[in-house]
Amino acid sequence: MKMVQKWMQTLVLLFFCQETLQLSSLTEKTDGERVEITCAPVSKTKSNMVIWFRVQDNAGMEFIASFSTKDGMKKTDFNNEVFSEEQINKNILILKAFKNARDSGVYSCASINGNALVFGEVTRLVGPAPTTTTTTTTTTPMTTAIELTSSTTAKSCKVGKVDPTASCDLIVWAPLAGGCGFLFLLLIITVCHCNRIRTKRCPHHYKRQPRMAAPGQQHPTANNRLF
Repeated sequence: MKMVQKWMQTLVLLFFCQETLQLSSLTEKTDGERVEITCAPVSKTKSNMVIWFRVQDNAGMEFIASFSTKDGMKKTDFNNEVFSEEQINKNILILKAFKNARDSGVYSCASINGNALVFGEVTRLVGPAPTTTTTTTTTTPMTTAIELTSSTTAKSCKVGKVDPTASCDLIVWAPLAGGCGFLFLLLIITVCHCNRIRTKRCPHHYKRQPRMAAPGQQHPTANNRLF
């Protein structure tokens, strides 16, 4: 359990120490080249374990392996396809074949002495700088003579004369005539309606009255009855 706690402390400290790894020696390598990385933590008391790690440019921090300082035996898993531990007793880690996309970054090691974490040398591996080739192209200007002939003829547009007074008279008199016609129609409807109501209310005024005979032509009805 204590070993696990030490590992956790180590990883946390390594993560926060990434900024300090910028002060490193720059080494330029080509793809496929064998690289020997030397790192030895300097401390007053010798520790029992050395931790190797790297901070890749494209992938961040990566734990490589931990080795015993007594016999150089591995204490964790180790990527034998990429690294070699044949000189780990001399504090040398071997990178079998350098690949710029995979192996560019910062390499270092550290040892734990009690509660202290001691770092060793820092090595920065980079690939060759990309070469840029500049190509100069000369272009010969091509001139093409094009004759453009265009003829434009001005045409006058004839617009008929408009009498402003005619339109004004139409605007004034048309609504007035329409209003007068509407009032006249309303008057006719009102008169007819009133006559109809009067006929219904007073029908005796419209009964036929008997004609009065002339004084000389009256029938002597009463006198005949006396005789």
